[in-house]
Amino acid sequence: MPAFIAAARPYPWPYHEAFDPLHAALLVVVDDKPEGGVLERVVLLASAATEAQVLTVALSRPGGPTLPFATELALERPRLSGFLGTALDLELRARGRTDLLVTGFPLELGADCTMREANDLGYECLLVEDGCTAADRETFAGAVRSVQMSGGIFGAVATTDEVLALLRHVP
Repeated sequence: MPAFIAAARPYPWPYHEAFDPLHAALLVVVDDKPEGGVLERVVLLASAATEAQVLTVALSRPGGPTLPFATELALERPRLSGFLGTALDLELRARGRTDLLVTGFPLELGADCTMREANDLGYECLLVEDGCTAADRETFAGAVRSVQMSGGIFGAVATTDEVLALLRHVP
């Protein structure tokens, strides 16, 4: 039975309805120190992702906050997007990772830019909405809405619980 998140908005994710952890990566985009509940959810996601063999990637600004968990790949990004000026695209393609789970602290900075560029580069993206912090409630809501516009122009949106259920369903 194919694995996917049926409740993702605005379409079941991934669009090809055949999630394969060996083709997926969890991106944790860090611009600021993550907060309590959100950090706890991302720690759970990272643990489940590692167990399911999903590549875990930390993308931080030079000298930025560190994460309280290990990732398989850690890159410093000189710009907002995790792709610009880094080897992220080369690393993901070399490992066959095409489906991206995106989290970020805060969403409106590096995570949003990274997800938009990932979509432009042909990656299938899922924003883990409650795996992100907000710089501002209004801009956060706008960023989440923009992902879903035009039938999912930048990807789809789901919750940590939905992603965890997907990761735990994978054989």
